Amino acid sequence: MSTERPNLEAAFGAPKAALPDRAAGAGAALGKRPPRSTEVDRETVGAQLATIEPPKPVTIERTPRAAPKVSRANSRGAVNNVAVYLESTLLARAKQELRQKDITYDTLAVLAFEHVTDEALAKHFSQDDPSDDTAMPLRAKRRRGEAGIQVQLRLDGNQRAWLDAKQASVGAPSRSALVAAAVRLYLLP
Repeated sequence: MSTERPNLEAAFGAPKAALPDRAAGAGAALGKRPPRSTEVDRETVGAQLATIEPPKPVTIERTPRAAPKVSRANSRGAVNNVAVYLESTLLARAKQELRQKDITYDTLAVLAFEHVTDEALAKHFSQDDPSDDTAMPLRAKRRRGEAGIQVQLRLDGNQRAWLDAKQASVGAPSRSALVAAAVRLYLLP
């Protein structure tokens, strides 16, 4: 490696003579312009504004749209997934039942609803008030679901509508809670 370095004196030295103005010659080519007046003649501007017509409103013609097509997913016969959360102990018992009877989760849910009464489900979701009239009533505790593992039920539209009606009639907070309670009451009485 060489220790010789280029001489940078020219780059950092005193400036050379000023370069000639490149735009100086353009003035002669363009010629001299008279100075422009910056004052506004209000009468002239007012007359010009009076001749301008106001803009016409824009009208947009709307064409009627065709009704949206109903997808097969929205129809009553379409099969969709419905998520249900089961506690780990209940899930283990449900898997045992599935293997023994060789059925699916949706069939297990149908069997559970056949064997569990509406009264038992309503009692499961009701708020019991054990206090008596002499003591201050306790604040109503909201029944919370426990952490669970998700399983998918394959239900058609009629089954989902039936579940929604059953959920409203027994006071369940969700479809998942309703199915989990029915399976629990069926498998773990």
